[in-house]
Amino acid sequence: MIYDYSDFPNMIHYAVNNLKTFEEDPVNEVDCLIFSWLVYINFHENNDIVYLKKGLPLKKLLMAEYFDEMFDKIWSPEETFVLLAICASSPRFRDVVLRYYRNEIITDINLQFAAVVFSVSDEYHVIAYRGTDWSITGWKEDALMALDNPIPAQKMAETYLNEVSAVCSGRYTVAGHSKGGTIAVFASSHCRNEIQDRIDRIYSFDGPGFTKNELRYPGYLKIKERIVKFVPQSSYFGYLFEDDSTVRIIHSNEISVMQHNPLSWKIVDNALFINQEKNPVSEVINHRIKLFIDSLDESQRRVVIQTLFDILMELKVGSIDEIINEPAKYFISLIRIVRNMDEEHRTVVKQLIRLILISRYVDDIDLSKINDVSIELKDDNIDYEKYLSHFIR
Repeated sequence: MIYDYSDFPNMIHYAVNNLKTFEEDPVNEVDCLIFSWLVYINFHENNDIVYLKKGLPLKKLLMAEYFDEMFDKIWSPEETFVLLAICASSPRFRDVVLRYYRNEIITDINLQFAAVVFSVSDEYHVIAYRGTDWSITGWKEDALMALDNPIPAQKMAETYLNEVSAVCSGRYTVAGHSKGGTIAVFASSHCRNEIQDRIDRIYSFDGPGFTKNELRYPGYLKIKERIVKFVPQSSYFGYLFEDDSTVRIIHSNEISVMQHNPLSWKIVDNALFINQEKNPVSEVINHRIKLFIDSLDESQRRVVIQTLFDILMELKVGSIDEIINEPAKYFISLIRIVRNMDEEHRTVVKQLIRLILISRYVDDIDLSKINDVSIELKDDNIDYEKYLSHFIR
């Protein structure tokens, strides 16, 4: 086999091995995960026809002259390229038509949005929403979901679903990874009633939840039983905010925040492999994050969000992956910035930073020592890794 993932079968392994057409084997959750991942690719630099109703078959997307643009600044570009190449040659995926692609990033209003329709046939479509990319704009928009007002991407997702449903006949599955899962649920909750009636399933792949007010919205209550949410065993992305939909805990071979990457999720028998229970430390951290968010009123939440992203600007962070890959590089500068805040802001931001730091090591934390961890902002010569070592096994 050219690409052997048999030791840990993921969605690439699935794409290699499931060669049945969609007529022989209807759309399943793994297909929707693949579509939710492929929407991260920058199709707009590829071919204008992807924007249109006619669309472009997946097998025609492999044009080497556009590869640099297609895979620039996306999650796991090498493996995503492999996945696209396999799908483009697979009898299951190669004739799927991509149409009505839309991609918008508007920094001034904190908007990062992309979506595309994957038409499996003339009468069945998967509408996939892109999750958060590495941009600061995208992550700030994620944070704004802690407020009651819909974020710009949610409103655009609703408009998009209404528009494409008017020109694509038949039935739908709506899906997305990370923020894409959240806006898939939001769009399905707020779209027109006749469109809701044509939706078979809504998949949220480790997407954050909502405010309590959104969970009481009539449109949400109407489609609630059709929502399926998948979160890996040590997830905290998928447990941010409130959620009362069906949640299935799945298995990842990564640790901590890296479990958010679906390429680490195990696939067995054409389905995501279900874990029996969640990491207990992750549950404690998720509970504390929720308590922290609930302790703030909306104006305080807005101030905290703005403060955190002002810090990122002051640190000259170009994208979030820079912090994930090299946290120690920014840690000393972060301490200096927080020390210079007024007392009220400093106290709140310290609590949030502490939770973020702990979550990075969620798989290595001794649960009995979790209460011993505190942020001390006194020593400019602090060793980042050494500082955390007293609660790492």
